Amino acid sequence: MIVLITGATGGYGRALCQQAKAEGYFVIALGRSAEKLRTLEAQGLADRHHEIDFLDENIEEKISDLEHTLKRNNISNIDLLINNAGMGSKGASLLSETAQNIQNSLSVNCIAPFALSARLLNIFSLKTIVNISSRRGSVEHNAAHDISKKGCSYAYRISKSALNMLSLCIADEFGDRVACYAVHPGRLKTGIGVAEAILEPSSSAKRLFDLIKSAPPSNQFYSLENENVAVLPW
Repeated sequence: MIVLITGATGGYGRALCQQAKAEGYFVIALGRSAEKLRTLEAQGLADRHHEIDFLDENIEEKISDLEHTLKRNNISNIDLLINNAGMGSKGASLLSETAQNIQNSLSVNCIAPFALSARLLNIFSLKTIVNISSRRGSVEHNAAHDISKKGCSYAYRISKSALNMLSLCIADEFGDRVACYAVHPGRLKTGIGVAEAILEPSSSAKRLFDLIKSAPPSNQFYSLENENVAVLPW
């Protein structure tokens, strides 16, 4: 089985690579830093790597380069795509946020997963897509009285909501041939984690692969916050 993991060199990406190897996957790691990717491979956490920056204006061209690289390495199918690369919060107010921040977050958190999913699904007989979202991408969750008025992180929430809609669209159109999951990994203890982070990346990664193996319905939004997987409102 072959898995392609984006954002592989970050705290959660590294945990995903490690868990994927433990599950017996051939791991293809994507990230921005060639040096960190080479280290990941040297440590036995990846079998191949490819440098890509999802903020590149020519992202479809860069994904085409990835396709050609995979084919040169005799890779003709991808079993699992984990769209993990993400951009964290910026402005917490309408008056401090910028259009550029929102554009960048949309590029990394939604447009790149869209372009990558489309290319791999069309060319490599992709079987499962996991979009790493956030509870902050849930419109209903953000409207709850205990959540609202706590700072809006405009770019992050908007882009994760867009990623959730992408997940639903893929499930709606291709549900008969590919499983597509939107997943909140939990509040992770990583470099970009929130102050109240409670979950080790390795624990979340294990829960994610257990979720994939259980093959639940694709049209729901899953949370790995607790040991028992929960369903979040869209």
